[in-house]
Amino acid sequence: MRFLHTSDIHLGAKFEVLGDKAPKQREQIKKTFSKIVDIALEKKVDLFLLAGDLFDSNHPSQNDIEFAQKEFSRLTDKGVRIALIPGNHDYELGDTQTLGKNFDGLEKEGLFLFTDAEGSKTYFEDINTEVYAKSNTTNKSTASPMVVVDDDRDTFKIVMAHGGVVGQAKNPSWPIQPKEIEKSGADYVALGDWHSLREESQGDVTAYYPGSPEMISIRQIESGYIILGEFSDGNLNVEPLKVGEREVSQIEINLGDIKNKEELKERIAQHAGEDVVCLVSITGVNSNKIIFNTDDIEEELGDNFWRLKIDDTSRLPLEDLDESDYPSMFISGQFVQLMKKKIKDTESEEEKALLEEALNFGLLAFKDPDVIQ
Repeated sequence: MRFLHTSDIHLGAKFEVLGDKAPKQREQIKKTFSKIVDIALEKKVDLFLLAGDLFDSNHPSQNDIEFAQKEFSRLTDKGVRIALIPGNHDYELGDTQTLGKNFDGLEKEGLFLFTDAEGSKTYFEDINTEVYAKSNTTNKSTASPMVVVDDDRDTFKIVMAHGGVVGQAKNPSWPIQPKEIEKSGADYVALGDWHSLREESQGDVTAYYPGSPEMISIRQIESGYIILGEFSDGNLNVEPLKVGEREVSQIEINLGDIKNKEELKERIAQHAGEDVVCLVSITGVNSNKIIFNTDDIEEELGDNFWRLKIDDTSRLPLEDLDESDYPSMFISGQFVQLMKKKIKDTESEEEKALLEEALNFGLLAFKDPDVIQ
């Protein structure tokens, strides 16, 4: 039995941060989804798993609805079964009176849409496979989306769940405890919600997030994958497959290693690509006192990237720190005096470097408390 697992397509995503490139990325999501359907047909998969957030919201355009219907029909016309669950973005997909009603016809052709908030299962007899899932009913919940399989027949058992694994995700919208995966009794857990490829197997249970098959956030790395799986003779084999066009690259440049502005631009330009979203973090001590403006560099080099974003947290050498900006009557001033004394008193170059980094980090935190995150 062969299956394809995808999730978090987010048809209709706004991409406001991309400005005039937003429509192109919305169109790219559709192209990549069509590519996934092509792969499913080419690989002759028996089962197509979509683990939530087909749409970016509960109110997709009619164009996006018709696009999804057309792509699903391409699968069902060839006998491929589809298991579809609502996510936290499109939870009304589980309501057959609202968004879910758009897929009524396809259910007769081989699409199974999970609508039960308490959990349900479907059995595909000819491939001897059971699929279990709950329907997400809100954007955010403290309830777990996991279910436990039955042992009523000897079948290949899949659990689908849209939520965040506790300990990995920060404030997950639908929390999943790692032990729930292990105790599910499933052969495979098809996860959705996390936008990057990640394995979450526990014990004897194989579990994966395929991530979004196409970039949804410019700060999202390891996106652009699907999972191909095959269950044969009691053995499960899974393979991540890269399908996305856009690639997010995160690089860090220590300004202490850079001689001048031209070298800084050259280091950034090395990562250029027409489908590359490049996030540059400039750090370290600006010992050569290079004068540059991140907005100007973004504008100058931006045409060589899909998107270029530069954050500068570098600092001037300690001796250039103007203490008049941090009066001793304030906590920030007392912090500067304390750290400078510690740096002066230490004889270890390694500890001095750490203390200087801590001083810079602290000054950044005073300017922007979010830096602590």
